[in-house]
Amino acid sequence: MPTGDGLLARFRTDDCRLTLAQMRAVAQAASAFGNGIIEITARGSLQIRGLRPATVEPLEQAILDAGIVPASGVMVEVPALAGIDPDAWIDPRPIADDIRRLVADSMAGLALAPKLAVIVDGGGRANLGAVTADVRLTAIDRERMMLAVGGTNRSARGVALVDWEKAAEAVLRVLRAIAAIGPAARGRDIEPETLDGLFDPTAAGVRIPATARPILGFEQLGVPPSSAADPSNLGHDNWVLGLALPYRQARAADMINLLDAVEMLGISDIRLCRGHGLILTGLHYGQLLRAEAAARKFGFWTSETEPRANIALCAGTMGCASAHFDTRAAADLAAGKAPAILDGSITLHLSGCPKGCAHPAATALTLAGAPSGYGLVVNGAASGQPALYIATNDLEIALVRLASLVAGAKEAGETVSDCLGRLGPARLVAALTLDGQ
Repeated sequence: MPTGDGLLARFRTDDCRLTLAQMRAVAQAASAFGNGIIEITARGSLQIRGLRPATVEPLEQAILDAGIVPASGVMVEVPALAGIDPDAWIDPRPIADDIRRLVADSMAGLALAPKLAVIVDGGGRANLGAVTADVRLTAIDRERMMLAVGGTNRSARGVALVDWEKAAEAVLRVLRAIAAIGPAARGRDIEPETLDGLFDPTAAGVRIPATARPILGFEQLGVPPSSAADPSNLGHDNWVLGLALPYRQARAADMINLLDAVEMLGISDIRLCRGHGLILTGLHYGQLLRAEAAARKFGFWTSETEPRANIALCAGTMGCASAHFDTRAAADLAAGKAPAILDGSITLHLSGCPKGCAHPAATALTLAGAPSGYGLVVNGAASGQPALYIATNDLEIALVRLASLVAGAKEAGETVSDCLGRLGPARLVAALTLDGQ
């Protein structure tokens, strides 16, 4: 698809898994045929940026030559740790494979919306309960699954409780009912009465928690997080290390350096996961510490409390012809000069231009690139009317003033979001207006 920095290629694997050799091939292809920027999307797909029409075919061939089989057809998602998570009720991958096979066999008469998604969730540490899907199957024990439509575990509408052996056929019936509504229909559009013989009113009363979170840092599978550091557990090799790509992007050279380092430790398995991250699996505790050190060395994040994770940014001038500033440099400046505003209650959006590709929705604070500097949009999207313009050379001063304002104005127990909401845009603008403006 076309973007501001050329063409973008996006693909995913059926089971979230890549070998280190395959991930290295992706990074090498991103460097050779794109602009060297790799992304993992919020749903765990890989993206390579900066392609040109002439490099699309060589990229595709490089991916296929690496033995990677990109998923095709209806998106059927499973958790990143499917098949290796002892906390899960079942391994959802065979059911997901059955759904793909049934859909493929029915494709001639099954016109579905391009972005329609099916989730098959066996539960466990990396479950997909908080991820939206059109149709979802969620294990509630080792025999039964909840079939639901339109939303997350919390918001989806329960349709039926089905035995796992019959789950794939039940999903196909729901997909046929969605397709009958029209080619643009989604799970939220289906009515219970259209699922004659499948809909079970009692299913609506079943509640499945959506407690999963992205895995960042050390975790030991099969052991409660509170007891994972028990010395008696440290010798086992079922540790995983969750990494987040810095600012949701990684440079190909950094990725290759990381892969080289962890390969020397004997690690061979990578899982792509939601939340713009990846998971290294099957580690011994000693390997874990060295792998984390390597990840930090090459710029990857390994902490759930990483303040920079609260900054959304696009490729900026490093990868997009439409951008007016280096968004990554601005993000590092914000993290260094104004860490007090990155408490997790707001997202600071740094957009190289007013298009706002990285975060189309409104945020509390957005800096949108302009020919002469930055437009500050308060409680709006990058395309909104700026409340203030900040000159290119004045960004550091503005960030320091913003941090000082918040630090001085916050009341006990307030978040940054609470504080900015109470102060209002006018006071914020007044505090950031530099002398002579």
